[in-house]
Amino acid sequence: MEGKWQSLDGSAFEYWKLDNTSLEGLSFITSDSAGKPELQERLSIFKRGSKFIFEANPLKQSKTEFEIVASDPSFFRAENEKHDFPKWIMYKVSKTRDSMVARIGDETKSYDFVFVKSPVKE
Repeated sequence: MEGKWQSLDGSAFEYWKLDNTSLEGLSFITSDSAGKPELQERLSIFKRGSKFIFEANPLKQSKTEFEIVASDPSFFRAENEKHDFPKWIMYKVSKTRDSMVARIGDETKSYDFVFVKSPVKE
């Protein structure tokens, strides 16, 4: 997951970087006509005791933790049944590592966010 990811329509970006003890992410959307990305939330994956946690910290909202309940080298699913929406979050990186799907949902609905790996502009 490390690197810069851009949605297929160019309206969203995620940047993921491996830190010493966690994987840190930033999520942006492009909402103005100039195409300037605006930070929407900070994301983090870290280990607490014997569990792995996915933490979403949206701007102007409380952070929410989701416990990672299933994973392999290219996939994870995190859940928090007490959260209003989403109750689960899933990320899946393609075998070629050039695309990724983030899916959020609950018992009644889900939304997919499809990203492609993009070179980081210096």
